[in-house]
Amino acid sequence: MADVAEVVRGTDAPDRIEVTLNYLLDTGETPWTWSGGPGSTEVKSGGERDPHQVTLHNGRPHVREFALDTTGFRFIGHDTRVKDFYDQAEIKRVYYPEMEALIKAETGAARVIV
Repeated sequence: MADVAEVVRGTDAPDRIEVTLNYLLDTGETPWTWSGGPGSTEVKSGGERDPHQVTLHNGRPHVREFALDTTGFRFIGHDTRVKDFYDQAEIKRVYYPEMEALIKAETGAARVIV
């Protein structure tokens, strides 16, 4: 597992950016999303969008300020052995055990199910 300092690489990104995020209005109807399947870029969705201008902050310069116990997340450096994230069999064979081991190591959990 990479040191936290490795995670901070690439901090030449802007400190913050302004973006528009599409929230969904509560119209009483159930929103839905359809995908063309694994590897497809075709996606359709239903629901009335409610765009909001928000500020997104770059957390990498603050990586040492985040702790699982207080913020609910933290940055972890991890180099995976997965070569093809479109290969579901490889993800289950390689990535799932990697994530189980990572979560156990970081949380002290005795059992993890991906």
